[in-house]
Amino acid sequence: MQSFTGQFREGMNVCDRNGDKIGTVKMVHQMGRAAGGPTTGTEGYVHIDTGFLGLGKDLYIPFNSFRDCTSDCCFLNVTKDELDRMGWDQKPFGMF
Repeated sequence: MQSFTGQFREGMNVCDRNGDKIGTVKMVHQMGRAAGGPTTGTEGYVHIDTGFLGLGKDLYIPFNSFRDCTSDCCFLNVTKDELDRMGWDQKPFGMF
């Protein structure tokens, strides 16, 4: 599995697998740090603002749900129509 963790940055576009914009990166939440050790780089979530000017709902998308990142956009492995079924509108347990 390829990790795009280091490529996410605040304000970056997030698009579905067809290239339709979903929203922008609000914050990256990296998890998987073992007792002061390094992070694994593959566990965590990207907090996304959706809607015009971020006035839509928040999404919390796991790193492993991204299939590609460019300098301008990170692409999900699902379509816009599949988003509501993914459960990404629920803040993951353990996140502040």
